[in-house]
Amino acid sequence: MSSHDKEQSHCDAYEKILDLDLFNALLALVVKMSDNKDAMLEYSRFISQKSLWASRCNDPGAYFAQHELRYIGEITERFEERIGSRPEIFRALALALGFALPFLTDSMFVGTQREDFIRRLDKEAGNDLYLQGARYLLTTDPMERKQLRSQLAGDTYQRTEDAMFVLSLFDPQEDEFPAMRPQIARLWGVDRTIPLLGNGRMLDWLLCNYKPVIAECRKKDNAVLRALLKLPGQFCKEGSALYKTLIDSGYSTLEIRYANSWMIWPCQNPVGLNPNGIPAEKAAAQFCIAALNQDEELPDEAFTHMERLYSMYRKFHIRYEGHEGIWPAVSTQVNPTNPKTVLWMIQKANLQFSYRFDVFDPQWDILAEQLEPLDYRNLFIEQVDRLEAPDKKEIRRYMERYQELTGLDYMEAFQQENGWYNKNFALLVDADTIDLWSFFQSHLNYESEPKEKQALCYVQEYTAGSRTRKAFDFNKKLLETYDVTEYPDLFESHSGFHRDYMKSIRYYYSDLGKLDFKRDFLSSDEQRQLFEWIDTSQFCLEPQSYYNFVEAALWNDCVRALYDKETLREVLKALIATRYNIHSVNSLKQDLYTQEELDAEKEQQQAEWERIRQERRANSLATKKERLDAKFDGSVQSLKDFLDSYYSVEDRRDALSLIDEPLHLAASQFSYPITSEQAGVLLYLCGRAIDTDAIPRKTLYSLIEIVIKEERANATNC
Repeated sequence: MSSHDKEQSHCDAYEKILDLDLFNALLALVVKMSDNKDAMLEYSRFISQKSLWASRCNDPGAYFAQHELRYIGEITERFEERIGSRPEIFRALALALGFALPFLTDSMFVGTQREDFIRRLDKEAGNDLYLQGARYLLTTDPMERKQLRSQLAGDTYQRTEDAMFVLSLFDPQEDEFPAMRPQIARLWGVDRTIPLLGNGRMLDWLLCNYKPVIAECRKKDNAVLRALLKLPGQFCKEGSALYKTLIDSGYSTLEIRYANSWMIWPCQNPVGLNPNGIPAEKAAAQFCIAALNQDEELPDEAFTHMERLYSMYRKFHIRYEGHEGIWPAVSTQVNPTNPKTVLWMIQKANLQFSYRFDVFDPQWDILAEQLEPLDYRNLFIEQVDRLEAPDKKEIRRYMERYQELTGLDYMEAFQQENGWYNKNFALLVDADTIDLWSFFQSHLNYESEPKEKQALCYVQEYTAGSRTRKAFDFNKKLLETYDVTEYPDLFESHSGFHRDYMKSIRYYYSDLGKLDFKRDFLSSDEQRQLFEWIDTSQFCLEPQSYYNFVEAALWNDCVRALYDKETLREVLKALIATRYNIHSVNSLKQDLYTQEELDAEKEQQQAEWERIRQERRANSLATKKERLDAKFDGSVQSLKDFLDSYYSVEDRRDALSLIDEPLHLAASQFSYPITSEQAGVLLYLCGRAIDTDAIPRKTLYSLIEIVIKEERANATNC
C-alpha cells in the first residue's frame, strides 16, 4: 500500500489481515468494467461512508498489468500463480468481490470462473472470520445469508478490529448494532486491541453511522462510546469528566489529544468544532505538545497528523492565548526526548528549537546518520555550547566524539560555511583548544573567502572588552604589533578598539558616556595600560566625541583609583577651558578641587555676580532715565504715570529714585491754590518714595513744607 493511501485510510489494523492495495485495485476494476450507470457514484459513497479501509484506486488496470492479469475472472482463477497465495491476498479478493457484488456481471467471467471461486471460498473459509464475511456478502441464497448473518452478529469477539469488521458488513439502517453494542463498547474501552493512532477511520465510521443509538443509550457500559462521541464537539480539558472517562477506559493522553484534534474534520455528520475557532486551535496545540513530549517512539500517524496541523495552523485564524500560530503556542511547552521525534522536527517540520541531547548516548547517533552534515554540525555545536566551564580534556572528548560520529575533523568541519557560534568559539579558546594569536594570524588574509572574515569576527567578538585574561593578552600583543588606528582595518569593522568599553546613557535630553574597563584579573599597571589604549583609540578614531569620553573618565571610579587627584584636576580644568558643556560640573569640582580652590572660585564667582548685577542695574537705570525724559511734561501726573508703568518692587524703587529733581521742578510750577488732584499725586509720590527709601526723607519733607508755605501765603492774600 502506498504511503499516500495509507495516510488516507487510517486503517493500520487491517494492513496485516488483508492486502489493501489488491482490495482497492479489484474493487475499482469491477466498478470501471461495470455497465451499471450508478456504479461510480456508489463506489465513491462506499469509500467515503461505508468502508472501514477502502481507498480510491485511479488506475486498477496498471496494478493488474504488472501481474499480467487482464479481467476479473482471470484474476480469481490465476491470482495464486501471479500475485501469491498468502491468506491476506485471498481475503482481499473475496471481500472486494463481496462489496462489489451489486456491480458484478457474468460478462466479467469466462465459463465457471465465478462459481469456482465461490466454491473455493466456501471450502476454505472455515474459521476465518474475514472469509466468512466474504461468504455473507457473496451468497445469493436467502437462507444461507440469514444463517451467516445470525452467526456473525451473535458471536463474541476478542479483537476490536474483528468486531468492527463484522459491524461494517451490515447496513447501519439494520438493527444489528443494538445487540452488538455492549461488546463494541467493551472493545473500544478496556478491552481495546488496536491503537487509536493509525486507526482513526474505524472510530470515525462507528460514531458517524451509529451516533443516535450511542447518544440515546444511558447504560453504564456505554460511557466510553458516549465520551468518544463528544470529542468532535468540544475541547477535552485535562482533568475534566470526559478526560477522566477516557483515561479510565484505557486511552493514553496522546490518544485523547489525537482523537480530539483529528475527529473535528473526518466525520461526515458531526456537530463539530469550528476548525478556525480557539477550541480547535487548542486541541491541535495540545496534541503536538503531547506528541513531542512523548518519550516512546511515535507511530507514523502521529508525525503525519502533526504535519497536517502545522500546515493548517501555521497561522491561527484567532490568536489562541496571543500566539500567532501553532508552533509559538507549542514551542515553550515541549522538551523532546526521543531521537526520532527530534529527527522529524528538524528534517520534516524544520522547527527552530533549542534541542538538548547527550551526544555520547548511542540512541542519538541516528541524528548524525540521517541529518544533513551542516544541520548535525550546528546541532552538535549547541550541545557543546551548553557545557559549563569545560576543561581542555572535556572539549577534546567532544571533538573526538564528533569525528567518531561523522568521520569529519571537528576543527575543519566547524570552519566551513557559518561554522562557528561565538559561544562555541569562546569555549574552545578558554579550553586552550584554540590559540587566539595563531588563529588570528592564520585568517589574516584580506583576499580570502568570506569565512576568513567571519573567523576574524569571532576573534574580535571574543577579545572585545578584554573580559578574560586571554582576551587582554591578545589585545596587548595586537597593539604592540599594530597601531591602534589600524584596528578597524584588521577586523574589517567600522568600530574602533575603544567602542567596546563605552556605552551611552540617556540623561534627560542628552546622552552621557559611561566607561567600563575595570577587570578584576588585571594589575594596576595593566589596568592603566588598557585605559591608555582606549584613550588613544577614542582620540584618534572618534575625536568628535573625545570630550564626552574625558568626562566619562573623570566620573569613573577605576580611573580615579589609577590616577592622583592633581592629575585628574588638571584634566578637568583643561576640559572646562574648552567650554565643553559638562554635566554636573560642580559635583566634579567638589570631588577633585582643593578646598582653597573651591573657596577662591566661590569668591571669584560672587565678585563676578556682583559686577554683573551692578552693570545690569546701571543699564536698567539708564533705560528708565530715557523713558522718564520722554514721559515727563512738567506735571506731577506724568511722574505718576511713569512710576505706574513698573510693577516689580526693584523697578519701582529705581524709578522713584530718578524723579527727585523732576518732582521739585513740577512742584515749583504749581499755581496756587493747587488742585486736589495735584495735592493727591504729590503726596502719593512722596509716600511711595518714603516707603522704598528711594529719596531721602529730608528732601521730601522740605518739598512738602515749601508747598504748604506757598499755599498758606496764597490763603492770607485772599
